[in-house]
Amino acid sequence: MIPTILLLITLLLFISGLGLVAVPVVAFGGVVAIFILVLSLWSNQPLRLPATFGWYALFLGLFLTSIIWSQDRLQSLELFALYASASLLWLAGFLNQNRLSIILPKLIIFLGIAFAVITLINRAFDYRILPQITPRGVIGYNSFYKNHHHLGNWWALVLIITLSLWLKTRRPNYLVLSLVALVVIALSLSRSAVVTAFIGSLLLLDNKAWLHRYRRLFWPLIVLAIVLFLYASAGKTTIVSRVYYIQALIGLIRHPLGVGVGNFGSISTEVGRLYPFLRSFSLVTHNLILEFLIGMGLLGISFVGWFVKIILDITRTTTSDHRLVSALTLALAANFFFNSTYLIPAFVWLWFLLLGCSYQEKERLDHRAGYLILVGQALTIIVAAFVLVAAHR
Repeated sequence: MIPTILLLITLLLFISGLGLVAVPVVAFGGVVAIFILVLSLWSNQPLRLPATFGWYALFLGLFLTSIIWSQDRLQSLELFALYASASLLWLAGFLNQNRLSIILPKLIIFLGIAFAVITLINRAFDYRILPQITPRGVIGYNSFYKNHHHLGNWWALVLIITLSLWLKTRRPNYLVLSLVALVVIALSLSRSAVVTAFIGSLLLLDNKAWLHRYRRLFWPLIVLAIVLFLYASAGKTTIVSRVYYIQALIGLIRHPLGVGVGNFGSISTEVGRLYPFLRSFSLVTHNLILEFLIGMGLLGISFVGWFVKIILDITRTTTSDHRLVSALTLALAANFFFNSTYLIPAFVWLWFLLLGCSYQEKERLDHRAGYLILVGQALTIIVAAFVLVAAHR
């Protein structure tokens, strides 16, 4: 079953990374995620659930409830379908973690090269090959200002992987890929990509044997990260650009039940109108936690608690066999705090797959309750996909 599952995962991540219109991509991904999970369950009996899976199911129920008072129900439903389908990939990664923890890093490299080539070709032809690129993909510009690319965020993960493989094998091809990754990150002008690569690299060196052996890399790594960050920051503001955080906190006070996930634009406008010195419009908060809190209000605490719990569990239970996927999981999680990648299907689905591969704790739910949760999630995803596609037309 693994070759079929791997083929579906590759197809899912590739299509979702092209920056196509998000609604059909999310609907397609929901259906593919169900197929991937069914194949995973078929070859892995009895059912085992990762710890906090029931907690996450509760969050999804509250998320679905918050759509009732959302200011844009279709937008919130789209993001619900994205994060509901992601939970199925989390379970698929958990059930197949021994195989996928080896395969996924290589797949990330392969897709990183593919996305880079497509980006170069598309740019060479003045974006006529893929003219409808949106900021919801890996390729293309991230924002209206066209001052950084999401491609750098993907290649930050490639750098973590190639650095790990080079430290283990000392093969020159991995060193070359690491240098290429540095170039892509620099050209992307993405500060969050620099932060992601730096955190992931430090997590790799959180190994007493490696740290002692490669201690001379530590300070050059810090200097390189600072230089890349300053280079990416040229022509941008750092503090002022994060006025969205303040807007989100004020919005949460004014709307304790939230305005619907994905509707931060209304809060940004409202706060900017009330407080002119905070006038800086954005459709997103550029912070995963704030996005769910402003969208779900106090109900969003369910997500915050779950997120903190799994991060602590991963840092506490990581083994040497899963160090790389754990570093990738934590690095991408950090990226979600400084960018809008948590709204991009490719990054969200990839993160939940990595989470499944790096998460060791098991849920104590009865397997019958687990199947009921999964059936409920699958049916909800299918209904959400039909509604989204019908409304999109």
